[in-house]
Amino acid sequence: MIGINRLLALFVLLLFNGCFNHDPIEDNTIKYTLEFSAETGGSVSSPGGLYSLGETVTITATPDSDYFFSGWSDGTSTSSLTILVSSDQTITASFSLIDVILPAITLTGSSTIELTIGNTFTDPGATATDNIDGDLTSSIITSGTVDTSSTGSYTISYSISDATGNSASVTRTVVVNKDTTAPMITLTGSSTVYLGSGITFTDPGATATDNIDGDLTSSIITSGTVDYSKTGTYSITYSVSDIVGNSASVTRTVVVGVALSIYFDNEICKCPTATVGDTEVINGVTYTVVDDTSIKTQVAAANYNLCTTHVTNMS
Repeated sequence: MIGINRLLALFVLLLFNGCFNHDPIEDNTIKYTLEFSAETGGSVSSPGGLYSLGETVTITATPDSDYFFSGWSDGTSTSSLTILVSSDQTITASFSLIDVILPAITLTGSSTIELTIGNTFTDPGATATDNIDGDLTSSIITSGTVDTSSTGSYTISYSISDATGNSASVTRTVVVNKDTTAPMITLTGSSTVYLGSGITFTDPGATATDNIDGDLTSSIITSGTVDYSKTGTYSITYSVSDIVGNSASVTRTVVVGVALSIYFDNEICKCPTATVGDTEVINGVTYTVVDDTSIKTQVAAANYNLCTTHVTNMS
């Protein structure tokens, strides 16, 4: 009987060991490594770790003060990133400094430009720079027009914005004034001409220019006549007007007198009937008739007011 009890106890002990003393079951779940990091300007909610295949992981990027979240290295633009685990990954959050500084925009040239009606306006433009984006001159937007055919005050605006939307602008005033400047008219030759009676006068005319219209010589109007057969003083007037009506004039006096032995014909001193040594006062200047011999003496004496009609050899 005792032997049977011992056998029964041994059997129970063997049965107990068979149920509880076994090897652990292996965990065959696939694991992947996720690494999360942050660049300067912020942090991430977790550095990462080992995660099971198919597991969903959410990580959040938080910017520091004066920075903003600019994106994950995998291209995700939202600060909260959700990943379905399928491989090893290393993902970095990027942050950018908040730009609150406006671009600097500067006029090239004066802020006020004065023009005369009819002038051409060439806009000198402006330049722009930004603390982050650098040179923004090529991105300046210009608005406003100038009508140089009409008087008035015109405004040209120059505007610029940087990549974060900070904007700045500057303006230029262009004033178009009425043309009040008269043309400039100038006699060709002397303002007073002395002629002997019967000597024909060929009018050398005048020239004219205008600050807006340019050369107006062809628009000069000449008035007045000279009677070469009668002694007397005659006036020839030359007048011109620009396109807006500003006008100017100049006068030449022609004195026709008793036949002079010395006279001027088209600015050339002539004395065909005079005798060498004769003199004549013309326009307050005394002119002397010379020939090949006497011209040397007169020039040596520093007298250059000479009538050289009788000179045949100027060497």
